Amino acid sequence: MKRVFSVAAMAVLLLTFAGPASAAPIARESFEAGFGPWVPDTDGRAPTSSVTLSTDQAYDGVRSVRIFMDGRKDDGTSWVEAQFVGPPMRQVRVNLSFQLWSPGSGAAGGWLVVGFAGTGDPEVETDFTRIGYTDVVAGWRPYQAGWTFRTDATGRFRVALGTSVIWEVQKAHHIDAVRVDLVTV
Repeated sequence: MKRVFSVAAMAVLLLTFAGPASAAPIARESFEAGFGPWVPDTDGRAPTSSVTLSTDQAYDGVRSVRIFMDGRKDDGTSWVEAQFVGPPMRQVRVNLSFQLWSPGSGAAGGWLVVGFAGTGDPEVETDFTRIGYTDVVAGWRPYQAGWTFRTDATGRFRVALGTSVIWEVQKAHHIDAVRVDLVTV
């Protein structure tokens, strides 16, 4: 006896056994050989700011990205961003994880930890998503966030992460062990 499966039945079987799409790592950066694809940026609202490589603190290896801002005017956002290419005109999920070092802990003096993933180019604080707060613990702490969006015809998109001033103090934070995963949904 011959068994005939319809195309619809085969599709159901494939979807049933294929399971959910798995995340593909598209970037892992510990800044040992420089910034890699990551580019420093700032909104220019802090009187003084810098985004540099540093050996003062490191989570993975001997280097990290140091973000310094003079927050005494209670304003400013600084970050690193990278451009990636995914499948064009597709719904994707970008998952970002990283380590951030804070000099101390406590409710007073903490700033925002911010991130972005999408087809635009983040330029101001309101372009970013609030991921959490700095200074939750003294030292290294993991952060993660995810965004779902549709890529454009080129498939290009950006990912950014950094800090944003909310207390009027001068301080530096460090970012290391950045991972970006891409899932086609």
